[in-house]
Amino acid sequence: MSSRRRQIELVNALGLHLRAAHQFARLAQRFQAEVRVHLDGKSVNGKSILEMMTLAAGCGSRLDLEASGFDADEALVALSGLVEARFHEDGRTAASEDAMQRRAETTSLGD
Repeated sequence: MSSRRRQIELVNALGLHLRAAHQFARLAQRFQAEVRVHLDGKSVNGKSILEMMTLAAGCGSRLDLEASGFDADEALVALSGLVEARFHEDGRTAASEDAMQRRAETTSLGD
């Protein structure tokens, strides 16, 4: 069974705090693939909130995500998307940011 890897940077202000670790682990549990998260030589089970918390990963940390199994690619896409969306902490997603940008452009055209 081959594994897939993807590196992702934590860009949310609080890093991998309890709520973020919970969201990550719950999302990882939806997939059949085994999910491992690596940081500074340490490797943990991405489906375990407790193990994720032991990483103590702050903002700017670069996590190496690894998934192996049937739906490994889908798991990596979903998990990296969650991290890139800053765990939805500020209520904004890429889609909502695009909508705000279009609204701003439309408003400036009307001036």
